[in-house]
Amino acid sequence: LVMDATEGVLALDATRNAFPGPVLVMTCVSGLPMAPVWRPPNTSEATIDHEQQLNVWTEVGRWLRVLHSVRLPGFGRLDEAAYLVDGTVRGRHGSWRDAAVVPAVAAITEIEGYGLLRPDELKSARQVVAAANVTSGPEKRGALMHGDVGAKHVIVDSNSGQLPAIIDFGDCEAGDPAWELANLSLWEDDDRLEATLAGYEPPDRHAFERRIRAYAVLDGLRLAAARLRAGRLDAADPVIRWLRPRLVAALDG
Repeated sequence: LVMDATEGVLALDATRNAFPGPVLVMTCVSGLPMAPVWRPPNTSEATIDHEQQLNVWTEVGRWLRVLHSVRLPGFGRLDEAAYLVDGTVRGRHGSWRDAAVVPAVAAITEIEGYGLLRPDELKSARQVVAAANVTSGPEKRGALMHGDVGAKHVIVDSNSGQLPAIIDFGDCEAGDPAWELANLSLWEDDDRLEATLAGYEPPDRHAFERRIRAYAVLDGLRLAAARLRAGRLDAADPVIRWLRPRLVAALDG
């Protein structure tokens, strides 16, 4: 997402004729990525004060609302193979349950085998997943989502404190917009999530936030299991630690 309407995509080549993979060429935007909340910014990240940061996240919320107005068939990660065959843009799954809930169910079993969650925490995780399974999600068409909105993909102009762009759509998905903001609930803090919600202005905020809390657990379970599957126990451990308070928040909601 490039905020200046005069900039954007310059070229797209998905044929693999000019390069071994699909190529997207965009205009260069001025700015640096925002730092995550859990450490100070380094020299390659934007340095802006707390109030400016929250203003940026409010703007992120406004642009996500615009992005989510685009509706697509299918759910989950976009099907690159289908696009390369006939230009169809759609999610890989036929239902939102298959995209969001089924992977979390399988993830609980995988995580249980490693003993990383206590029995009571596993019970809580199953309760959250069961509740999400009956929560009404999109039935026919999902919203187009960035798929990995976080500080590293939010570009900020350190001089003006403005938001020139949101980058890296390599994980784009189709589904419930609350899933997008669950990534912020999982990786950022309450201040940044609150600011994003203020810009997003969901019509039924209470229900939207309930889904965010549940989806943060579902996505965290999926991510932890994926890292365990790849033999990255050290990388799965922080996800499990961050999941614990979010399990409580989801159950309270």
